[in-house]
Amino acid sequence: MRTIHWAWLLLFAPLLLAAQPVPPESPEQDVVAILSATPLSDTESVPGLLSGQSIMDGLRGALELVRGGVPKAASPGLETLLDELQQLQAGDGLASPLPASYHSGGELWLPVHAELLQVGLDAPDLLPRPRPEQAGGQVDNLPAMARRIERLPVGLTAQRVERVLHLVNTGGQEQARQLLKAALRGTESSLVLEHRSLILAYYGVEAALAAAPRWDDPIRDRLRQAAEALHGEAGAAKISDRLQAQADRLTLDLRGLQDLALALRKQIVLTAGSQPVQGRP
Repeated sequence: MRTIHWAWLLLFAPLLLAAQPVPPESPEQDVVAILSATPLSDTESVPGLLSGQSIMDGLRGALELVRGGVPKAASPGLETLLDELQQLQAGDGLASPLPASYHSGGELWLPVHAELLQVGLDAPDLLPRPRPEQAGGQVDNLPAMARRIERLPVGLTAQRVERVLHLVNTGGQEQARQLLKAALRGTESSLVLEHRSLILAYYGVEAALAAAPRWDDPIRDRLRQAAEALHGEAGAAKISDRLQAQADRLTLDLRGLQDLALALRKQIVLTAGSQPVQGRP
C-alpha cells in the first residue's frame, strides 16, 4: 500500500496549498495480484462474446484438419468463417450493433474469452486512520472484482483466413498451419474493474485526504462527480449521499473524509465477495 503520514502533510502544507489538483487515477494500473479467476458465465453481458467463441472454435477446427494432413477438408469451414468475419466487419451478422468501444486503431476487436477475477489493488491509503492490517503491520491490498477480456482483431483475422483458404487449396499446408496458429495467438487482453465508480470514489476521497489542508473547487468537484456516479451503484446510495454532503461543505472535514474512506473501502471489500475488515481505532 502506498501511504502518506500526516506529519509530512503538515510539514509540507504550504507546498500542498500551491499544488495542482490530483488528476483522476486509473485504478486498473494498481492491480498487483490476481487472487482467483473463473470463466464468465453471463456471456450475454459481453456483446459479441458468443460470436467470438464460435470464430475461435472455427480456427481451432481448421488447424486440426491442416495438422492432420487433410487441409482441403478445412476449406468449407474456412469459407463459412471468412463470411462471418466479413459480416462482422460490415456491421452485420449480429442481432444488435457492437459497442463503439470495440473499435480501436482502425480495427474491430471482438471478445473471444472473458473471465471474472478477484484482484488485489495496491490502492492509496492515508495514515493514520482505521485500516485493515496483516500481521506485522502491513496494510492489505484492497480486494476487488474485475473482468479480463481477450479480444481478436476481426480485420486481420479475416485477411489471414482468406490467405489460409487459398493455401489449403494450392498445397501450402505448412504456411496455412503457421497462419492459423498466428490467428489463434493474435488476441489481446484487457482488464476492467467491476464496481468502478465505487473504486473511483474511494480514490477521490483518498486524493482529497492527501491534498489536505487544501480544500478547493477542483477537489470538491471531483467528489461531487464521484457521488453522482455512485447513484447507479447497487447498495451505495447512502455512501453517495455522504460523499455529496462532503463535497458541499465549504470547509474541510478531515474526520468525515477519513470515515468515508473507510466506509468506501469496506463496501469495495464486500463487492469482492470478502468479509468486511474491521478498522483499528
